[in-house]
Amino acid sequence: MLLFCDSFNNYNTPSQKWSQVSGNESIVSTGGIGARTGTQWYSLSDFNGSIINFAARSQFIAGDAFCPYNFGGDGNARCYRWVTAGGNYSITIVVKSDLSIHVFRQGPGSTDVDIGSTPAGICTQRGWNYIETSIKIDPSAGFVTIRLNGVQVLSLANINTEGGAGLAYATGFQLMGAGGSGGGGSQHSDTYLLDSTVSPNTTFLGPVQIYGAKQVPFEDSATVQWSPLVPGAHYPMVDSVPPNLSDYVYSNTGQVDEYLHAITGIPPTVAVLAVQHCLLAEIDAAGSRSIGSSVNEITGSNSAALTTTPHYVLQPYDTDPVTGQAWLLANIPLRRIGPVVTV
Repeated sequence: MLLFCDSFNNYNTPSQKWSQVSGNESIVSTGGIGARTGTQWYSLSDFNGSIINFAARSQFIAGDAFCPYNFGGDGNARCYRWVTAGGNYSITIVVKSDLSIHVFRQGPGSTDVDIGSTPAGICTQRGWNYIETSIKIDPSAGFVTIRLNGVQVLSLANINTEGGAGLAYATGFQLMGAGGSGGGGSQHSDTYLLDSTVSPNTTFLGPVQIYGAKQVPFEDSATVQWSPLVPGAHYPMVDSVPPNLSDYVYSNTGQVDEYLHAITGIPPTVAVLAVQHCLLAEIDAAGSRSIGSSVNEITGSNSAALTTTPHYVLQPYDTDPVTGQAWLLANIPLRRIGPVVTV
């Protein structure tokens, strides 16, 4: 089951989509090695990056295009890790300066314990490396399997994968980089996270490309019940990349506002493994209001309370809600997709 994905191409402010930010991150379109998909990528100037939070889980698959542009004073460029509250973490995936991949587990005193590694020289410095990890967090029956650019390079089984806090679960996923003297410059693109215990997406997705720059509304559908800021068509109020917060649609009731979305720039032969609907929203005054995603008037499972700070409400869809089957690229522009007031 898809929990989260990010192309970093449809917005510029990490705090709008990620649950927590460190201040070391930015979304950029210049410098470094250039984009992998679209025109933008995520850049880290130090060790800690953004965190996406979720309900406690113990089994995951993550994928991320990682560029270790530099290495820190410890010779490491950390790619990503699974975290819990209080600064605790379980497993961290690391690229070392010899271009091997290592698995670190949090030990006593938040020290890193190296529990497994690949041969040296398998990664590329200042190039994109698609690193996927399947993990189970468990004190004795844990496992870690790593694939690089679609090829398995490491498998660890029946090991302790808990962190120093002794928790057999994670509540967050964090992007990371190189820190300390000589660090900085780590880049990320095309990131996904699965709960691998829930079908249909329970295995590695492969070195995917995630498209999100031009998949915006291009036309109103037959169901437009909100009010546009400027009288007339609704979709021009919500089709800006990056988001233009001075344009919007609004509603105070349980209405639905649905639009038709483009698939511009996506190769016509791709297999669509999942879709994530991203809704940037806020309330205009302190109060209680929640929204969710609607596809052909079918409300998605996620409902999020809004605040006076704009933040994305994210709804992953492993399958097409209309058919209950895998997504077909050609059907996406036919679906009526938009926000619904849920509370």
